[in-house]
Amino acid sequence: MKAVKILRKRMLCDACQAEKGGAMKTLLIRLFLWTAFSAALLLTGFAAGFETGQSSGFTKGGEWSIMQADLLAREAGVFMPVN
Repeated sequence: MKAVKILRKRMLCDACQAEKGGAMKTLLIRLFLWTAFSAALLLTGFAAGFETGQSSGFTKGGEWSIMQADLLAREAGVFMPVN
C-alpha cells in the first residue's frame, strides 16, 4: 500500500516536471520575443530621432555655439573672424 502511494507520488511529480518544462519553454519564447520587439522599437526611435536631431541640430546648435564663441572672444578682448 505504501509502495503504491510512493509510486503514484513519483508519477505525479514526473508529470509536473514535464509541465514545468513546457511552461518554461513558453516563458523563454515569450521573453525572447518581448526582448526582440522592444529592441526593434528602441532602434526605430533612435533612427527617427537621429534624422530629426541632425537637421535641427545643425541649424540651431551650430548657431548657438558660434554665438557662445563670439561672446567668449569679446570677453577675452579678442576678435573672432567667424560670423
